Amino acid sequence: METSGILLVALTRESGRELNRQFREREISKTYVALVYGIIEDDNGTITLPLMADTKNRPCQIVDLENGKHATTEWKVRQRFVSRETLIHQNKHMIKENMTLLELNPITGRTHQLRVHLHAIGHPIVGDTLYNLEKTSRPMDESKGERLMLHAERICFKHPTTKAPMELVVEARFFNAEKEPLKEEEDGRNTTASEGNKCAVMGGGAINGNS
Repeated sequence: METSGILLVALTRESGRELNRQFREREISKTYVALVYGIIEDDNGTITLPLMADTKNRPCQIVDLENGKHATTEWKVRQRFVSRETLIHQNKHMIKENMTLLELNPITGRTHQLRVHLHAIGHPIVGDTLYNLEKTSRPMDESKGERLMLHAERICFKHPTTKAPMELVVEARFFNAEKEPLKEEEDGRNTTASEGNKCAVMGGGAINGNS
């Protein structure tokens, strides 16, 4: 289950060093969109939870208030799906009910930061079978080929050679597809998360929500 969207790749060592510097100095801004379980009442907020590697269950990350590295995620609600509706895209179905579409801006860039932060506040990302142990979800179709509903939508940086400001945007197709009313229950079936490596998120932290 991988994140879709923009992937920034350097073509030379010099460009790679400069881009790494921009990431390290937090000069690069990134925007993600994610579909999460539950209705988030606040319109925007900030999650501050320190993260560290789960040494007993790699590549998973966990919240650790004592030993974790600082991690901050800003979020904003784009849309709330309170009543049932079906998303239709490329002849596939996904029932959206009691879910929220979020815009995410990671201030830090820890491994699995968005997935762990959202799970820790009780709103795991739909399709996340690595961290989401409790929830069941409806797949994009009746098979088990569900995807992680996390998409890298926008990135802003300086060109490593010319220093010109760059902005790349790729919209998430699964959020822009045509919608139709749900006709029958069999359009989607509940499925449990696939077997394999799963991660448990532990700990607590500070969460700010602003309406």
